[in-house]
Amino acid sequence: MRGPRLSASLMCVDYANAANDVAALSGVADAFHLDVMDGHFAPHTLAYHDGVSLPRRATAPALFSVAQRDTACPPSTVFAAHNHHGARAEPRPMTEIAVHEFNIHEGGQASQMRRKLRRLGDLLGPGPQRG
Repeated sequence: MRGPRLSASLMCVDYANAANDVAALSGVADAFHLDVMDGHFAPHTLAYHDGVSLPRRATAPALFSVAQRDTACPPSTVFAAHNHHGARAEPRPMTEIAVHEFNIHEGGQASQMRRKLRRLGDLLGPGPQRG
């Protein structure tokens, strides 16, 4: 009797290196599959992988904001993007995340805008003095 079969999801493949990812799993997985999200077949997997795969290549600092009760952008996806941001860069760029515990999709709104403007001011430095 054969043991359990393993079907690896293609949902989290790094599509820029898909051949390498699939080859690495080929000795372990018996099959590959696409996923179902929210009860629907998800043929557009590219729309779902970028939260982890693309941030790894980032080289610029990033400011993240996550709303803990967001049902449109699940918090786990924001934390994943934050945790992987700049992972391949040397040195790794600075990241910052604000967690809004009781907010839904609107996130931090005014407080996040203040953070963005403050960060922009830090990056640009003082402007010309008016006299």
